[in-house]
Amino acid sequence: MSRIPSVVLIALLAAVGAPLAGQAAPLRLRMQAVRDPMMNNEEAFHLLVPQDWRVEGGIVWRSELANLAYLQLRLSDPRGAGALEFFPTLPYTWSQQGYFGFPPGSLYLGSYVVAPLDPDNFVRRVLLPQIRGGVAPTVIRTDPLPELAQLVAPTVQEAGAIKQVAAARTRIEYREGARTIEEDIYSVIVYAQVPMTPGVVFWGPERLFGFRAEKGQLDRQAPLLQTVFASARVNRGWFGRLLQVREAWIQNQMQAIRNAGELSRYIARTSNEISDMQQQVWENRRASEDRTAEAFSRYIRGVETYRDPYAGREIELPTGYANVWASRDGDYILANDPNFNPNVSASGSWQRVDPTHH
Repeated sequence: MSRIPSVVLIALLAAVGAPLAGQAAPLRLRMQAVRDPMMNNEEAFHLLVPQDWRVEGGIVWRSELANLAYLQLRLSDPRGAGALEFFPTLPYTWSQQGYFGFPPGSLYLGSYVVAPLDPDNFVRRVLLPQIRGGVAPTVIRTDPLPELAQLVAPTVQEAGAIKQVAAARTRIEYREGARTIEEDIYSVIVYAQVPMTPGVVFWGPERLFGFRAEKGQLDRQAPLLQTVFASARVNRGWFGRLLQVREAWIQNQMQAIRNAGELSRYIARTSNEISDMQQQVWENRRASEDRTAEAFSRYIRGVETYRDPYAGREIELPTGYANVWASRDGDYILANDPNFNPNVSASGSWQRVDPTHH
């Protein structure tokens, strides 16, 4: 069975000060919905987040881009440096013959004109100047992740295009006030070519996010960060409406949309109905989420699979706790006290869950 947690997507992991195994305080993970104001505040996705963490950002719509919307989200521990951040997934294109009148860096048919880069150089040359330009980060190392690329590749294929996938983890280090921060940036990049247009490549990140913590703490906190990341799931209805708007954009029906108000009115005319083709794209998206989470559980040790008795699904949670409890609301409490019972100390209905051990 696929590991589909009951709560979903993007977050920061508990860093300094967060309740970890061996500490007295239980760790509570709550369901966090990320809503899209452009779609009448509909839920775009959800994920598990430590109870007291800050949630900043959300869905960003840009009508001039071919993908139209992306996630820009930061989940962070208010008591320390721990965080999980989703970075903008912008579209890029390149032609060996060049695009007349569109120099490198300009926007051509909704994509930035940039020569294709491998994940390492993409992070170094494109991403870091955008997101960490003010802190002068040092790249410590880059680790290719071929297994992750192989798992994601089948989920991004489509008729009429030849697609390749590459993935890597880039560790950087930088100063933030009196602290030294370590951050692992994960990039999964897709490169697409269409045989009818030789020499032209459309490419860009399909997954782009980072785990960070104070230096010396990142590897220890990785299981919690992995739990938060792996729990993320996109809402089917929201995703279907996004696909409808994208299809209209491709068909040149949105050339007149020049501002957020016009885009918002177009979105209002979409529905939650999803075509057979859109259903396939949705299923590919879910498969990509599951396979990415599966691959990460291999790279990052320290997580255990549990079965949620209320949702009837599996979820990965950090190991090292004496008992784990699940609620009807999709929250979880992990505690080391064998006598701890949230039905006495917390609101709601809680049921103890055990590892699946398979």
